[in-house]
Parts: sequence; structure tokens; C-alpha cells
Amino acid sequence: ASTAPASYTNAQITINSNHTANISASITLKNLTVNQGATLTVNSGKTLTISGTGFSVLAGGTLNNIGTLPHNSAASYYGTFINSGLVNANASIKMYGTYRQATSSSGFPSSSNLTWYGGSNCEITGTTRTIPNINGHSFYNFTWNCASQSSNISLNNYLTTINGNLNILNTNNKTITFFTSNNSLNVGGSVNISGNSSARLSYSSITSSININGNYSQSAGTFNLGDGTNTMNLKGNLSTSGGTISRSSGTAKINFNGTSTQYFSSSNPASFSSGINIDIATGSTLQLMSDMNPAGTNGTTQFNLYGTLNMSGFGVALNFLFNVASTGSLIT
Repeated sequence: ASTAPASYTNAQITINSNHTANISASITLKNLTVNQGATLTVNSGKTLTISGTGFSVLAGGTLNNIGTLPHNSAASYYGTFINSGLVNANASIKMYGTYRQATSSSGFPSSSNLTWYGGSNCEITGTTRTIPNINGHSFYNFTWNCASQSSNISLNNYLTTINGNLNILNTNNKTITFFTSNNSLNVGGSVNISGNSSARLSYSSITSSININGNYSQSAGTFNLGDGTNTMNLKGNLSTSGGTISRSSGTAKINFNGTSTQYFSSSNPASFSSGINIDIATGSTLQLMSDMNPAGTNGTTQFNLYGTLNMSGFGVALNFLFNVASTGSLIT
């Protein structure tokens, strides 16, 4: 359309490739498509209501919402949805592409009608001190990248299921805490920590875990397993080139429990703080690709071998207290 359509029009409205359209007055439409290479912006203070049967943002298309989107009819997002305004999920929303929460307000769509499909991305980029309403969502890929975060934030036990990857890229040296009561975070893919990031699994003397089906990779920042009794269950490889895996108090451990050979590699001599215990589960094998050097004094950190440790000619620091079970084996 080269001119603005009339409100409540029954026509199919399409924003074509290489075109940009702006909603500068509140409007209600029945059918709307944003094509590949096109951009639609809902201006501040304006409302775009889709009341018919079709609203799609195709792969390579962008919807930039600074106003209000009620979603009164079904919507499918294959492209990028940047939200700096208010979004309601009054009807079914299917997310195949990228949703980016670029505001610190509470304008996050509720989980009741929103489905995150394989390959989709939820990116939190605009939070400063207020947690978005991520409660009840089963995300695919989830990324926290808030360069303007101005205070520590508790996620209030909201984030428990990530079917793809968890990426913590920037907290502006503030801390996000996942749990304040007994709980678990299940990650179907890998965990990546980098940048000015600080994440903490738990606060207070509780029992919590993060269960990672893929790999753990860290190039900077801090991942704190917290207080109480806290475990990282890891089925993939662990690699660090910077940053620290730490704890605050209580008991913390990394449990290697993969069904195929897992690999440890680190170019960072301070990858673990004192008191991070290591377990290799029965039937699991960990192969060292570098030395393993935890911090702390001799005997303060336990290494429990229920499975197999293949040192491959590399070393393990003397401050590990080794416990080799009847099911365990050590290959030097």
C-alpha cells in the first residue's frame, strides 16, 4: 500500500521488501504481512490492532513496536520482533524468529498464548532494574544482553525451561539470580557466558541445579553456583578461556554425567574458585585437554570419581581431594 489503509479494512495489507511503514495513528486491520526486507514500526502512543485471521512477519522482516500491540488475532513471527512498548497475547502468537525485549518496562507478552518454536530466540536487551514477565515461558534460545542494567535482578524462579541455548552476554557487571527457593533450570542446548556478565544460580540456603544437555563455554564474567546445595549437571564439554565459575557458600559441584566422552579444556588458570567440587558420574568419561587447576588450599575441593577420568598426560592440581569409587577409574 502506498497510502494508509482505512481502519477495519478487509483487504490484505502487505509491507513489501525494502519498504518501511510507520503506524502514526491507531488503526485496526484484519490482515497484515511484513515481507522479507521490510520494516513496520508502531509509533509511541499508537495502537495496531489485528482483528482478522492473519498477521505475519516473514523471515528477514522486522516489526518494531514502540506503541501497543493487543494481538487480538493469531500472529506468526518468522522475522524479528523488537518490542519497546506494550504487547498483549490475547490470541495465539507463534514465535519462529527473534523476539527482542528492548525496554525495561513490563510490556512482555504473557505465556498463556505464546509458543516458542525450535530455533526461535528471546533476547532481553533493555532491562535496567525490572524483570520482564518471563514467568511460565518455555523458551528455545534465551539471551540476556543488558548493557544498561543498573542493579542486581532476581528472576524470581521464572526461568526454568530453555530448550535450546542459554547465552548470558552482558549484565553490566550487575548480577542476575535465577532462584530464591528450591528449583532447577533445564537447558536443552549449551550455556555460553561472556562479556561483563555476572549470573548466580541461587540465593539463600536452598537446593538448586542447572541441567545442561549440551556444552558449557565461558570467555569472561562470573557464573556463581550460589549458596546452599547447588549442582551443575553437564552432559557436554566444559571449556573456559576467561572468567570464573564460583560459589558463595554451602556445597557446589559440577557433575559430568554425559553418555559419551566429555572434554575439559581451559586456557584460564583461575577457571574455578575454591570449593567447586567435581563429580564424574557412573558410566561417564571425562577427558582432560588441559590442566585442571581449582583455587583454594590443599584438600578443600573434592574430586569424586564414580566414572572415568582420562588425564591424557595433563595434570590435576594437588588441592583436589580424590575419592575413587569402586566404579571409578583413573587413566593417566
